[in-house]
Amino acid sequence: DLVDAAGGAALQQGMNQWIGKLQLQKMWLGGDSYRDVVGVLGQYQRQVSPATQFAAYLQASDLSYDQTGNRDARRTTAGLACSLSLAQAYSPVLYGSVYSGQERTKEAAFDAFSQDFSGIRAGGNMTLSPKLQFNSALSLEQRQFKANYPLFSAARDETEYNLNLGLIWRLSADTAIQPSYSFITNNSNIALTDYQRHIVAIDVRFDL
Repeated sequence: DLVDAAGGAALQQGMNQWIGKLQLQKMWLGGDSYRDVVGVLGQYQRQVSPATQFAAYLQASDLSYDQTGNRDARRTTAGLACSLSLAQAYSPVLYGSVYSGQERTKEAAFDAFSQDFSGIRAGGNMTLSPKLQFNSALSLEQRQFKANYPLFSAARDETEYNLNLGLIWRLSADTAIQPSYSFITNNSNIALTDYQRHIVAIDVRFDL
């Protein structure tokens, strides 16, 4: 189970916008508290044209694990993003982003979980009808870990690919059903973290 909460403020000046957010996340695993995340996000956006928007952001998070305290870490990410709206049938919107960052455990003895990472994302959405929207995304992330993985004489080196397809079916102005499918494949030099995963989900969203 997962609960996300966020709050912040935005300052608009002409074609420029500055955004600041506080982000909170609580995760449970098997009914027990598993992880808490407290983060801050700073973002700059510029409306380059009526159809094109550019953004740059910096995010910092503190991760606390209730069951495995050795995994407690600090994570920072910086990235650039761009979106483009096309004046065509179904009003397609395309976007892409690149990012890089690092995660460091608070105890050096557990540097096997510390990592440097970088990635790229691309995706878009189309409005199929006034109540139905289709969206898709494809991402790639590379991760290099800092120390040898426990019981293995090598540090993890991974490349993860993620494909996501979804629909947003709006039942009313403030209620939507969001079915989605994700395919994730993680190519790792450590057999325990080399996997493929299929995720099918149906979310119900209420806008207050």
